[in-house]
Amino acid sequence: APVSSLSGGNAQKVVIAKWLAAEPRVIVLDEPTRGIDIGSKSEIVALIRELAGQGKAVLIISSELAELLAASDRIVVMSNGELVRDISRAELDAATAGASDPAERQQLAERQLQLALQHRAQQFTRLLGKGPNGEEPENAANVRLTEGELARMRGADLVPEPSRED
Repeated sequence: APVSSLSGGNAQKVVIAKWLAAEPRVIVLDEPTRGIDIGSKSEIVALIRELAGQGKAVLIISSELAELLAASDRIVVMSNGELVRDISRAELDAATAGASDPAERQQLAERQLQLALQHRAQQFTRLLGKGPNGEEPENAANVRLTEGELARMRGADLVPEPSRED
């Protein structure tokens, strides 16, 4: 059957299998489980863990915190093109050690990631007095900054100058 006739989850698995046939050492997956059923999601997350266990470098770009928490040994949080926080699995496990069940553990870990984004937004809004579009600090994590605002932050050493090649 053609790939186009498969379900979203099975089609995604075919695409991943096709790339794995080339035996890459580094694999970049952008939203690997978006739009697929829960069963396929868990199979893909298990495959990601297996690949990492084989020593392959797997980079996942995802907006789904649950997926990142299930598949990652390390999570790098970025906002507006800047590194906000680098969190290891050990750090997340320590932060969620007091959880009484898996659902609570996931909620605590997701909260750690959300706090990292919120902290960065608050840094920006403290400098600017508001978010780039007039947002309060807690709502400014997912907005784009204007060049003028970036220039003001660079002046306060909150944002590095872009690299220029001669």
